[in-house]
Amino acid sequence: MAQLFVATLGQHPEAITVALDILKTRFQHDEPFAGVAILHTEPSISGIAPAFEALKRILHKDYRDLEIYFHELCFVDGAPLIDITDQGSATAYFNAVYSVLRHYHDTGYTLQMLVSGGRKAMSIYATLAASLIFDQRDRVWVVLSPPELISQRGVYHIPHGMQDQVHLVALPIRPQFTGHEHFRPPLPIDASQLVERDIGAEFMHILSKQERVLAELLKQHPYLTAATLAFMLFKDKRTIENQLRHIYNKMVGFVEYPVPAAHKRQVLLDILNNRS
Repeated sequence: MAQLFVATLGQHPEAITVALDILKTRFQHDEPFAGVAILHTEPSISGIAPAFEALKRILHKDYRDLEIYFHELCFVDGAPLIDITDQGSATAYFNAVYSVLRHYHDTGYTLQMLVSGGRKAMSIYATLAASLIFDQRDRVWVVLSPPELISQRGVYHIPHGMQDQVHLVALPIRPQFTGHEHFRPPLPIDASQLVERDIGAEFMHILSKQERVLAELLKQHPYLTAATLAFMLFKDKRTIENQLRHIYNKMVGFVEYPVPAAHKRQVLLDILNNRS
C-alpha cells in the first residue's frame, strides 16, 4: 500500500519539502511514497501566491518521481476560502480538509500529513479533521527547526551540516479503529450546531459568491477604497461599487433598521465580525 504526503500550505512552503525529505528517508524501506497533496486557500487573495508558485516549481523540479496534487479549499457552494476569520469560514475550512483527507484515506493510502508552515488556526483544524479519520497507520507531523533556518526563505532542503538540528515530530492524535465507519461524522457540519448564533455567517449565506469574496476581502482590509478593492480582485472599480451597493441593500434588509449612508461600511463590518 502506497503512502501519500499531505501538507497544508501557508507562508512558509520550505517546511513542506524539508519534511518530505525527512519522511522519504525515514520510510525508504517501508511503503513507497506515491504522491504529494497540497491543501491551500485561494492563492492570490489570501496572500500565499508567492509561496504557492514557489512550492509548485520546486515540487515539479525536485520530486519528479511523485504525483503532485493541489487542492484549493472552498466553501460548500464553491466560493473561495481566504482565511479563517469567523465560525462560518472555520467550519468551511474544517469540512474541506476533512473531505480531502477522507477521500485519500478511503482510497487506501497511508497518510503522512504535515501541519507546519501555515497559520496556527488552520493547522489546528486540519489536525482535528485528521483525528476523526486517521487510523494506526497514519501520522500528523510538525517540523521543529532552528530560527536561522526558518528565517531563510528559499531553503527547500536541509543545508549540509544541519541535519541533526531539524526534527520531524509526530503529534499524539488518537487514531480511529479501522472498519468503524459510523464513528466518522457526516459532512458538512452545520455551523449553527456549534455556536449559539453566528451573525456574520448568516449574512454571508445570503450573498452571492462574488459578493462573498468582496465581503471577505473587506473584512480583512476594512479601510481599502473601492479602487483598491477592484485592483486586488482584478475588476473594474464600477463593478466593485455595484457589488458593494448590492451588499448594502441586502444588509439593510438583514438588520431591519435604517442605516445612514455614512455608516453603511461600519455596520457591515460589525455584522461580518459578529459585533451586531
